[in-house]
Amino acid sequence: AQYNMRENVDIKVLDLGYLTGIDLMQYLAESYLDAVYDKGSDNLMRAVHMAQSIVQNYLASLYDLRSEYEKRGWDRNGVVLRLVIFAACWEIASGDEAIKKSLVDAYRDFRITIDELQNKKQSLLDVPSVDSSILSSPEVVSTKCQYLY
Repeated sequence: AQYNMRENVDIKVLDLGYLTGIDLMQYLAESYLDAVYDKGSDNLMRAVHMAQSIVQNYLASLYDLRSEYEKRGWDRNGVVLRLVIFAACWEIASGDEAIKKSLVDAYRDFRITIDELQNKKQSLLDVPSVDSSILSSPEVVSTKCQYLY
């Protein structure tokens, strides 16, 4: 008889590095996350990794997020956290148009926040700025107004 090896995994407390399962539940239902996890246990981790890369790419000319991504719990910066949570949920829902439709308002907020950060109308507290030599480097290409979706 086969048994389900996954039965002990609680999505809420799933450790995904910078994010946890409960973070993803801000936008996606626990049952939906369970189904995604059941299809492949690394699906959620891959989405979080992609989300961190996406946010890092948008903000690379301004902020060094490496130390931020090592933080856990309440130590995380709320703005970065919200951006990564949304981007991860968007990645998880890719290919699911019904879920993506439900995330449209959150996607708009994501884009507004990225724009405000890139245009320095908002800043990230406790997140180190990139070195000024990096800032003036010609290799740093702005991703402004070039959205992936």
